[in-house]
Amino acid sequence: MLTKKSEKSRLIAKIHIAIQKKGVTEEAYREWLEKLFNVRSSKYLDESQLIQAVEILTSAGWLDGNGRGATSEQGDRPSAKQWAKLAALSRQMGWDGLEDKALSTFCKRTAKVDSPRFLNRNKIRVVISALQKWHNSLDKKAAKTTTNEGN
Repeated sequence: MLTKKSEKSRLIAKIHIAIQKKGVTEEAYREWLEKLFNVRSSKYLDESQLIQAVEILTSAGWLDGNGRGATSEQGDRPSAKQWAKLAALSRQMGWDGLEDKALSTFCKRTAKVDSPRFLNRNKIRVVISALQKWHNSLDKKAAKTTTNEGN
């Protein structure tokens, strides 16, 4: 757990550096936070959420490994929106975001990559689509079971 306020500040600064370097508007940034974490300010994020936000931005190529804004072109890398969608779906499945072993296994089966970090724009689309279908089928099964129990 984060025990120092300075560590929390450091993670928040990393997020803000990436957002600023990419020219993301404040409103778009706040909407991104709200969609991912149900807050509109990074100061309300807990330890795991801050780390996850930094990992999403790093995986998307918005930050280099040192937390500085990446300067190279994104190329065929997934967009921040795609990373956010994949992270959200992973959590909906009960997994621990982008670093969960179950997500890596799912990526191996669906996109033939060893880890989500090796996904490109096309492969992440395949993974997101397959994960959405799987999640929807689980929801339908749960609803059907609930309906049958009520009869």
